[in-house]
Amino acid sequence: MKKLLGLLLALLILLTFTACGTSMDGGDERLVGSWDWKGSVYYLFNASGSGTMAGSSIRWTTSGNRLEICVTPDTCGNRCSAPMSSTFSLTNDDDTLRFNGFTYIRR
Repeated sequence: MKKLLGLLLALLILLTFTACGTSMDGGDERLVGSWDWKGSVYYLFNASGSGTMAGSSIRWTTSGNRLEICVTPDTCGNRCSAPMSSTFSLTNDDDTLRFNGFTYIRR
């Protein structure tokens, strides 16, 4: 019985980490800070990978020039099963962020 419970627990842990997908631990340090869109803070990226998007909690990470944002950060800790992902670029001495078809200005 103990072996069966141990096996079930191991399977549950494995499924949880598999379902939760990508680790969201921050990334490109040039993104850390506040980014405005239309005069208000839209993104706040913390170095830890936490942050906000339009005032709602997010987790974020980068891989090369891809920025991934998790809008459901409380379901998997620092992992995300379905992050919003798109390429990003920084211009004007890293004061302008282009992501997902929009332009954001560093606050």
